[in-house]
Amino acid sequence: MPEPWQAAADCGLGVTECPAVEWAAELESLSVAVELKFPVEVLLPPAQAVDVAWYRWITGHQTAFLGWRALRTALARAAPTSEIAALLDLYSVLLLYTGSCSPSVYERLIRPRMMRWRPDFSGEWAPDHQGIPRALKQAVEDHPQLRSTRRVNVQVHAAVAERLVPQGGSLLQDAGRHAGDEPSEEEFGSYDRFFDTERGPVCEHALRAQFLHWLLKVVSDVESCGLYYDGAPLSAAVAEDKRESIAALEHDALALLRRRFLNVMREGPWAFPRMSS
Repeated sequence: MPEPWQAAADCGLGVTECPAVEWAAELESLSVAVELKFPVEVLLPPAQAVDVAWYRWITGHQTAFLGWRALRTALARAAPTSEIAALLDLYSVLLLYTGSCSPSVYERLIRPRMMRWRPDFSGEWAPDHQGIPRALKQAVEDHPQLRSTRRVNVQVHAAVAERLVPQGGSLLQDAGRHAGDEPSEEEFGSYDRFFDTERGPVCEHALRAQFLHWLLKVVSDVESCGLYYDGAPLSAAVAEDKRESIAALEHDALALLRRRFLNVMREGPWAFPRMSS
């Protein structure tokens, strides 16, 4: 991954010469199945529920890192509100996917791993998320039609956190620290290392191939196991005034993920050619 504030590097090669094109060719061969809504029986998740929980924690975060980068780019270039809204909805679906394990599995498996890594480990240290809340606030002020999508995103984030940690309190807060402080470079690095994220120059072709790879893993998982594999949907546990909007997002989750995969495959001046042609 490039650093969040760095543009993708120029590999100096066309899309047909870039080494990433071979990776893209494998992904492109699966795009027909995604488009026709056939099961994509590759990159399947583990069979055991506890293993699925960790798989989704890592896969969901890695996909979100690339989704945040796409969202930041869209906000910076004042993209159409429909594009910003679609990326916000993707973020919301990834929150549902990543946090779809039961509270007991989270408490027994995921939270202790983060605590062992650092007792004050925090999602606030995610490098790729830096600056996005501020940019979204400005976008909503400029384009009120984004308000409902942003509201659902905030509601989903809060509801997932409340479901997984019903007693409240993040690791950061439990360690006696205040939320909202500017993360240090060491904290950014610690977060990246926990999720096994390496930073360095990456060309646009390879960056988009990474995004396609992680999106396909999520699509394959949700197709085979459903958005929820270990309990009731989040919408069943939220307040009534939030239930309808979150339930609608749950219903549309797989279609939204498929659509994003196909959009990334075909968009922009770096759109990968169809290898069969």
